[in-house]
Amino acid sequence: MDATKLTSDQIAAHTTEAINSYIGLPTAGWSPADFAVSLVGVKEEGGRNLGPPDVLFNLSLKDGSAWCSLFVMACYAAAGRPLPDRAAQWWKRRNAAEMCAALVNVRMGPGLRPEPSDICAVPQEGGSGVHVGIVERVNHDRIITIEGNLRDSVERVERHPAAMVAFFRPGGGW
Repeated sequence: MDATKLTSDQIAAHTTEAINSYIGLPTAGWSPADFAVSLVGVKEEGGRNLGPPDVLFNLSLKDGSAWCSLFVMACYAAAGRPLPDRAAQWWKRRNAAEMCAALVNVRMGPGLRPEPSDICAVPQEGGSGVHVGIVERVNHDRIITIEGNLRDSVERVERHPAAMVAFFRPGGGW
């Protein structure tokens, strides 16, 4: 299956089916953060995006590209909140910075207190881009996120708010 030729609805259907099969639990009413938490520990097998990440999040990504944005989109799709086609181009190009630019109907900024299921953006290691994840919870002055493609797996991360570039709260009209 070639992800570059699919609509966001087709991508959402595939990821929802794959994730629900992997989790093996009733997931009705789950939020994107609930799906993210349930996937902590999913890990590549042999590197180069092989194994569960390929099956669950990226539909044929075999070139070793980053998949953090694919993880975020998959969690939103599984929760019944897929991005529309006009914003799905970043999925096809596997670019988290484009994802952030393509999000519509979002609130962001320094005054936004992050909440569970918000999308967070942090500087990519090496400083050449953006890495994204999903806010699990806020614990006083720390933000706990679930992020895909950290050390080739889905991991829980604790960060200080100053380490974040932005928070995005998708809503309205999706």
